[in-house]
Amino acid sequence: MSAMRVDAKVVMLGKESVGKTSLVERYVHHRFLVGPYQNTIGAAFVAKPIQVGEKVITLGIWDTAGSERYEAMSRIYYRGARAAIVCYGSSLARFLCSELIQSRGLTGSVRAAYFNRVNLSANGFYKTPDLGYDFETNSGRAFNYFTYGVACSEVEIDCLTGAHKNLSTTIVMDVGHSLNPAIDIGQVEGAFMQGVGLFTLEELHYSPQGVLLTRGPGSYKIPGFGDIPTKLTVSLLRDAPNDKAIFASKHDR
Repeated sequence: MSAMRVDAKVVMLGKESVGKTSLVERYVHHRFLVGPYQNTIGAAFVAKPIQVGEKVITLGIWDTAGSERYEAMSRIYYRGARAAIVCYGSSLARFLCSELIQSRGLTGSVRAAYFNRVNLSANGFYKTPDLGYDFETNSGRAFNYFTYGVACSEVEIDCLTGAHKNLSTTIVMDVGHSLNPAIDIGQVEGAFMQGVGLFTLEELHYSPQGVLLTRGPGSYKIPGFGDIPTKLTVSLLRDAPNDKAIFASKHDR
């Protein structure tokens, strides 16, 4: 029996129990291993044909053992490899991140991540059960929670010309348990100024044919620095956690 032709050799590297074999099983056989698990001895080989344009390329994947007693043997399989996939657990990831920051500093680490296309953001999803609204019967729960706030402004008005100046504004906003107060306060300040523009500067103008003429900031005045209150104070309501969202917060944006 002739040996199988391999166009590109790939080796899986990493300590034991970090998921190398599980990744190979998922990629090659489209399945996940269900325990109990057995550690790889030496190395395991599997071939995977892939379509690249009009060509079919066969990957030879070597799943090397992660145990220290097989370390010397595993290095034999590195020779001639076109690619290596390094698998590691979260503890090593935290260690590498710490070492990188200590050696390059925070700015250097961020720059290195950017130029190596490493995503530094995190995201996730969560369910919002028992939500639904019937517009015909005007019943149901459209949202899991609402964001509330109150504002009080001291405004000086010229009764003859209508010119006005916002001297002072104080805002208290309920955002639950704020994850980042600086960002939340900035969002509240921006939203307030949008409201100032909407109700004191913007005006809808239509043509005789009913076409809206003021369709963008190029056709009406938007708030400027002079429209910001002389004294603008924003605070977040304390001790008001939201038990219907992640980390008891409320999205105010």
